[in-house]
Amino acid sequence: MDEARPGYKHTKLGWIPEEWEVARVGDACQVVNNLRAPLNVDERSGMVGTFPYYGPTGILGFINEFRIDGTYCLIGEDGDHFLDYSTKPQTILVTGKFNVNNHAHLVQGTEVCDTEWFYRFFYHRNIIPHITRQGAARYKLNKAALEELLIAYPSSLPEQRRIAQVLGAWDRAIATVQQLLAAQQERKRGLMQELLTGKRRFKGFGGKWKSHRLGDLFERVTRKNTVGEEHVLTISAQHGLIDQREIFNKSVAGANLAGYYLLKKSEFAYNKSSSNGYPVGAIKRLDRYEQGVLSTLYICFALKPGAANSDFIAAYFDAGMLDEGIGAIAQEGARNHGLLNVSTTDFFDIDVHIPGEAEQAAIAKVVQALNKETEAIQNQLEHLTTQKRGLMQQLLTGAVRVKV
Repeated sequence: MDEARPGYKHTKLGWIPEEWEVARVGDACQVVNNLRAPLNVDERSGMVGTFPYYGPTGILGFINEFRIDGTYCLIGEDGDHFLDYSTKPQTILVTGKFNVNNHAHLVQGTEVCDTEWFYRFFYHRNIIPHITRQGAARYKLNKAALEELLIAYPSSLPEQRRIAQVLGAWDRAIATVQQLLAAQQERKRGLMQELLTGKRRFKGFGGKWKSHRLGDLFERVTRKNTVGEEHVLTISAQHGLIDQREIFNKSVAGANLAGYYLLKKSEFAYNKSSSNGYPVGAIKRLDRYEQGVLSTLYICFALKPGAANSDFIAAYFDAGMLDEGIGAIAQEGARNHGLLNVSTTDFFDIDVHIPGEAEQAAIAKVVQALNKETEAIQNQLEHLTTQKRGLMQQLLTGAVRVKV
């Protein structure tokens, strides 16, 4: 045990203020699962209304009746979100008239532990040691296990509520920036759609855009990794081509990378995967590193010298301007673990419709400015979220106290 800390006591949950308590969830709170209403999709389709119907991670729909009225906290009974506790919320706070299915526990506070305190305490808490596994990939927190979980809390309800108020203010600040980011992304999406289709033209530019085969603008890259490169790349919606270790905290590729394609900076790669929000896959340019390696399942390619403006082309692909062309050649019945059956020959036969090089450069400049604005808001959101996480850790353990 660490050395004594004046004003604090050591518990099974670590150091907490002397006047705080540690108790079983079943003793500090009420689990009122009898209020749940399991309804399948067909049943809900016949009773559409205005009252939300919740599952373990959010609203599943709206129905015309409610069974619950008040302030409650939901925590999942099953699901794989338990494994991502550091990034995915484990609890939901609901106030008003609503319903919940049988895949979430319904928890209400008592005279010793406020409902919102339970919500905050378990919001990002690791409860993996207390869940069981059902089948290949289904994890379960049964009611008995939930009631055995330990919770630390101030013995004073006003202190619990004051801490909740402080964290609520941070939530509102984060929500404001999230709304700002969503508005910026929508503005960027709309403007890029107009610019990259020629619906909006800059002053001084005229004439028709021209169609080109991808194969006329690009050459395929098939160089193998003979240099021992270890940056194994994957596609991220926010970061583009990025080292797997930065996304998964480990490399998920095989140990032998000699057979992988070696991609160099400013070259492109098409991922045939139809998952992760990309129904026909995604094309990204390597910007983050001087080089990296990719599975041979990717189609890698580079602009031919003088064929087009690389920044324009990167924006063109990011905006999904090639999605229709890829969708037309993808063989829907020949998927393999989410991979589209897109042949290299068909891929390079896709047409792109683009302006002259000077107009490409002008469009690329505007897109780059939009990207910088969006990135600045994303950085602000990440900064606020990180600060809140640190503050939560201090407030929910009593390391930092609030005045009541």
